[in-house]
Amino acid sequence: MTREARLIFITALTLLIYALSIFFDKGALLFPFPLNHAIILIVAGQISYWNFKTHKVASILMLTIGLFGLLGNEFYWAIFLNYESMAWVSEGIITDVFQLLSGITTIILGIYFAIRQKSKLNYLFSALFGLSIIGGLIVSSPLESSILLFVGYLIMVISVRIKPILAPIHIFWILLLVLEASKLISIVTNK
Repeated sequence: MTREARLIFITALTLLIYALSIFFDKGALLFPFPLNHAIILIVAGQISYWNFKTHKVASILMLTIGLFGLLGNEFYWAIFLNYESMAWVSEGIITDVFQLLSGITTIILGIYFAIRQKSKLNYLFSALFGLSIIGGLIVSSPLESSILLFVGYLIMVISVRIKPILAPIHIFWILLLVLEASKLISIVTNK
């Protein structure tokens, strides 16, 4: 197992242990999905640190996805802002713009992988991935959005498994899939 795979495995295991502890304590299966963007940034930072010399473009895109995702989540803004400033941020479009930028950067990373794979099947997978991510960004229902994002990440995981490229950076898609699956499970089981 590569160090990148170990990092993803430890991250997934930590999320699972957290959710199980909440389940045994409160009876609800809740993953800490508001922390997903921080996890993405931290894991992307570590993977980028290990592989920046060989995969500069993918590393920068992964870090950008994490950073924009973090800035697009009101949970983190509330830590640093007072009530009035937080109300202004909540009513404005700042977090929406950063969420959109995170989604666009994710699609760009998917396109970058498709270009490097040079396969008609993978081009099809990338097109389906892009449509799923766009749908997930547009839909206002948290459940429907999470389903579409999950499907998009699953498509990219299948794509990079069929024709692996940019190893070991390609494992980043598994992280995105695991985090979106944890969010989807939390939404579905606690409705």
